[in-house]
This record gives sequence, structure tokens and C-alpha cells, in this order.
Amino acid sequence: MNRLIKYAPYMRKILLIGIVCFSFPLMSRANLPDRPASRSGTEGRQAGLDSLKMIWNNKEEPDTARIDALIEFAWSGYMYSDPDSAFYYAEMAYNIAEKIGSKNYMAEALNTQGASFAQKAHFPEAIKHYNRSLAISEETGGQEMIAISLNNIGTIYAYQGDYQNAIEYFTRSLVIKEALDDKIGTASTLNNIGNIFGDQGDYLSSTKYYKRCLAIYQEFEDKIGEANTLNNLGGNYYEQGKYEIAMDYFLRGLSISEQNQDKYGISYSMLNIGDIYRKQNDYENALKY
Repeated sequence: MNRLIKYAPYMRKILLIGIVCFSFPLMSRANLPDRPASRSGTEGRQAGLDSLKMIWNNKEEPDTARIDALIEFAWSGYMYSDPDSAFYYAEMAYNIAEKIGSKNYMAEALNTQGASFAQKAHFPEAIKHYNRSLAISEETGGQEMIAISLNNIGTIYAYQGDYQNAIEYFTRSLVIKEALDDKIGTASTLNNIGNIFGDQGDYLSSTKYYKRCLAIYQEFEDKIGEANTLNNLGGNYYEQGKYEIAMDYFLRGLSISEQNQDKYGISYSMLNIGDIYRKQNDYENALKY
């Protein structure tokens, strides 16, 4: 059997969760939790962790800036390595948001807490927090966070193999992201839906969604997203035994990843190429890649 790991390309801040390892890996991408984009008016979003810490520890800073710093600190500092700490900092952000009566920030903090539980594969708690975030956003009409929460709930269902609910939530998220003209968010959600169809062996539908996703990344020259989607397309043809077409997609993905010095993308493409050589009994090249 093969290990098929699919990945929502623009969300590189989350580690893969719920991965099952098999004997020979075909690396593609996984459905991953969503998070809001950086707020354009917030200083420190692109700063180092020390700068973020200075902001949220400074009581003279606006509360909204402190919340932004705490949430960014949770994601960038701990979500990958220590989700319990990510939850802790998100809880601090939630408490400040509740104190100032900002339901939008409360929803964002809850979304971050949900992601911390998802990282640990504590799916019931993840869905609980995502649903709380969703309820608040529906109350306030915050469409971006509604779409994010719907996507994240769909992600949990996908990891649990509940594909019907996963597609339902992803599709609801997709409708909102398209209405918001959120092109990159739309691409990510198209990728997620493509993953679900692919996991069910419906490669025709999966490829259709991946190609819509690819067109958006190419339009916006998102090279990492483009390379990742090429890997996903290659994975579909690999699963159908169409190795020549799959190799073409993997090589295209590898070329783009090398141009962008994306080591993760390079490694995924190389592993995929190696696995095709393995399938063709060319073990020398398989080992090489």
C-alpha cells in the first residue's frame, strides 16, 4: 500500500496530522486547518517571536494588537511543536478579546485552539472549538471566519473518514470564499475537495477540482501552491497506473520547487518520482530519488 499525504499548499503553518504510514510512500498533500490571513494593520505580524512577545506583554499597546501578537505567537511559535502551549496563548488572546467584547477576536482565538487540538488528533475537542468559533462568526456575520471554521470542521471529518460531511463543509466554505473573491482560500478549498474525491477513488472529479485549483495558483504566480497541486495531480494518475503522465506532473512540480528552493516540495516530488521508478522495477533510480 502507499502513503498518500495531501497538503493544502498555502497553509504551511500547520503540521500534518493524522498521518498513517504504509510500506511505500507516495507523497502528496493533506487537508489542513485554515487560519485568518495576517491583518494588514498589525505591527509585529512579520516580526520575530521576541517582537511579538514584547507587544502582548506591553499593557500600553492596544488590546487588539496584543491579541494579534498572541495569536501569531501561538501559530508561529508553538503550533508545530507544542500545541498545548499554542492553546495556552490562544486562551490568553480569548480572555482579552472577551474582556473588550470583541467577538471576532474570540472566534479567531477559538479557531486557534481548535487547531491545537487537531494537531494532537483530539478531534472531538477540535470540532467543539471550531463549532464555537463558527457560532460566534455566524452571530456577527464574519464571513471570513465562517468560511475558515467550515473548512476546519470539514478537515476533521476528512481525517475521520467521514467524506460525506467533509465535502458538505468544504463546499459550504468554498461558496463563501468565492463570494468573498478570496482566490487563494478558494484554491485551498478546491484542493481539499479534490483530496476527498481522490481518497474515494473518484479521480475524474478529483482531477477536475485540482485543475481549478492549479489555474488559480498559476494566475497569482503562487509557485509553492502550483508545485503542490502538480504533485496532487500526479498522485491521481499514479493511483490509476498512468505512470508516464504522473511522472510528468511530478517532474514539473520538482522543477518549480527547485526554482523556489522549497525543500519540502523538492523532497515530496523526489519521493514521488522514486516511487514511480520502484513501480517500474528500476530500483537504482528509485533509491537515488
